Amino acid sequence: MPHQAVVASMRVHLVNTLARPIFQVMLLIQPITMVLLTYYVYGRVDGAGAFYVVLGSGMAGMWVATAFSSAGDLGRERRYGTILPVLLADASLWLVSAGRAMGALVLSLIPIVISSVAAVLLFGVPLPGDLSVPWVLVGIAVYGLACHSFGLLLGTLFLLSRRTTVLQNFLEWPLLVASGVLFPVTALPAGAQGATAVVPMRWAAQATEQAFTTGTLDLRALGLALSSAGIALAAAVVLFRVIERRVRVTASLELA
Repeated sequence: MPHQAVVASMRVHLVNTLARPIFQVMLLIQPITMVLLTYYVYGRVDGAGAFYVVLGSGMAGMWVATAFSSAGDLGRERRYGTILPVLLADASLWLVSAGRAMGALVLSLIPIVISSVAAVLLFGVPLPGDLSVPWVLVGIAVYGLACHSFGLLLGTLFLLSRRTTVLQNFLEWPLLVASGVLFPVTALPAGAQGATAVVPMRWAAQATEQAFTTGTLDLRALGLALSSAGIALAAAVVLFRVIERRVRVTASLELA
């Protein structure tokens, strides 16, 4: 059953990720460093500045833990020499990858909790009076789904060639900037702002920021986040099927 493949893959990802020291640092230590970074940039400010300290730092951790982990997962399988059993499994490759991305999504909630608690309790960052907790949770959920979908798409692209490992390491911070969780996208040059429109996390972060600062939900931004995430997910599924077909026809893992 498809759901069994997703659940099994999710469980394996949770166990393997929690056992890796680098991800323990990423999930537990990095949120604190991101709070420190944003706090010393924005300080004790209200409104948008508080958003970047309280939530933006944790949402940055969500991107790293969810999308970037998911994107690199198949590449690591390839380097370790364990990707062949994954490709030979009865379940489709995209279902296995989706389960791992969902496992990363669950773990990515840890940075949100740590950064929020640290910002409010340790650094005393004030929360806006108009803060809407339900809408903020909706925004964070959509942001996580956006990371999930975009990470799956990157995972297929990184699997096409061994040489994309360098590109994978390079993309972490540019995509954090494009997501608008560390500072406003409007601070970027006009051309760069236009390029961020294709990143679903950018729109989900915008909706979350509005819910945090004004207590209202930006339906336009939420719709753009969901639609662009849906396009990324559909593209990922298509690419996964193309890769599976090519591997079975050529009997080779050298995809490019």
